[in-house]
Amino acid sequence: MPERTRELIEVGYYLSRFGTTNPPVRFGDANWNVVYDLFYSELGNGRNIIEFQRSLKNTRDGFDSYFPKTKREGWKDKSGNPAKLSLESQNVFDQFQYLSEEEIFNRIKVYMTNIEGLEVLNSLKKHILQEMDVNSFRSDAANGSLYFPILLSNRIVGSLLTKPFVILTGLSGSGKTKLAQAFSMWIAESKDQYGLVPVGADWTNREPLLGYPNSLNSSHYVTPDSGVLDILLRAHTNYQENNSELALCKPFFLILDEMNLSHVERYFADFLSAMESGDAIKLYSGGQRYSKLDANQNPITSSSIPNEVKWPKNLFIIGTVNIDETTYMFSPKVLDRANSIEFRIGTDEMSAYFENHSKLDLNLLLEDIDANRGKGAASATEFMRLAAREGIILDRKSHQETFVRFFAELQNAGAEFGYRTANEMTELMAFLSHFNVDVNDAYDIAIMQKLLPKLHGSRSKLNKIIPPLLSLCEKEGEVIYPLSHEKLSRMKRNADENGFASYAEA
Repeated sequence: MPERTRELIEVGYYLSRFGTTNPPVRFGDANWNVVYDLFYSELGNGRNIIEFQRSLKNTRDGFDSYFPKTKREGWKDKSGNPAKLSLESQNVFDQFQYLSEEEIFNRIKVYMTNIEGLEVLNSLKKHILQEMDVNSFRSDAANGSLYFPILLSNRIVGSLLTKPFVILTGLSGSGKTKLAQAFSMWIAESKDQYGLVPVGADWTNREPLLGYPNSLNSSHYVTPDSGVLDILLRAHTNYQENNSELALCKPFFLILDEMNLSHVERYFADFLSAMESGDAIKLYSGGQRYSKLDANQNPITSSSIPNEVKWPKNLFIIGTVNIDETTYMFSPKVLDRANSIEFRIGTDEMSAYFENHSKLDLNLLLEDIDANRGKGAASATEFMRLAAREGIILDRKSHQETFVRFFAELQNAGAEFGYRTANEMTELMAFLSHFNVDVNDAYDIAIMQKLLPKLHGSRSKLNKIIPPLLSLCEKEGEVIYPLSHEKLSRMKRNADENGFASYAEA
């Protein structure tokens, strides 16, 4: 029998680490032998197909005991500890344990072939393209000296697809604005598709976003200097030109920087309402108005402004938030309509920053600087197809038990969630699953982004609700939802020390 090659061991490691009861979901098939067969032509090495399947299975089994997330027991020694690996298997384990799934998969995919399971492999190739595109954003950003974990990119993309309104909160100077700007630049075909707008502390109504009709000239509409209305109208035009078929549209991005410098509800109310209802935003009434006038104050017909704009579903809004004495808190109405992603910086990340720091250059995210075409512009089609829910399967019933347990505990604190939140958590789970995020990590993200942001109150209130929530983040003494567990622990500590705590913190 031929010995196992290094390549076969690498495939066995990948299947063990990222498979559970079934093979990794990116293969699109629950049958292990179908997946093994994809590697037979390149790695068979003189074995018949049955011998190859057994050899790859045994290779996978050898690693199983080293990965607690797997649903398979694997090989154990007499003491019940993971069986000792061969020298080559140990080398693979040592080399691969710090690599992401995408990095390992990009290495082993060259061993795949199309001799058997043609339909499965064709489906896989399409799925590989989707995953590589998400990961290539991270790679292109790293080339421009913007570093972030792969899970964070999956969270942001999955959140935007779930609901086109995402709030980035957390530590000031942690890269929130740059990351939002980077993704918009990377996936857009031109600069017309995105805009970065600093929110002013004097925004007390909608005029900085939508402008206003000139009361002294019935033909004139004053557009805001922020450029927000221009982006809204361009997105609306593209949406209409494609007959409201979202999958055919281009994505447009509006980044509201320092979103809570003013009361969000005052200047953003029209957007919140239209985003939820799909109704039109009324701009003015009466006769036709124009944004530009000639020297004689006559309208320039090419600058026509519609009297209302129906909400374009291809417009995605990202708000960045800092929490300090100069800012305002979000109301439950706003938080309920967004996915809130908190940015934190750990010791390892700070150390890596000092070791690898170089000047940030977002132009490296562009393949054509003059045209402002992003390197990920080809991914926009797939992004919009997913936004239209094509190829996404919602499975509400499978998440019922987990989410209802949290609902019951939050209800005790008067912070329970409604049907909208339940639906959006289900959709977020579906998108995260599509990007191969582990199910517990996906639950952790959904809880962190949709359930905890509205949690705040006095020490007496939080000390009643946080301990049971912490218990729900654990299983048999182990933390299964680390993001949520760490956040809740931090909130409890703040409440104990200060008498009050909130999800939003500096």
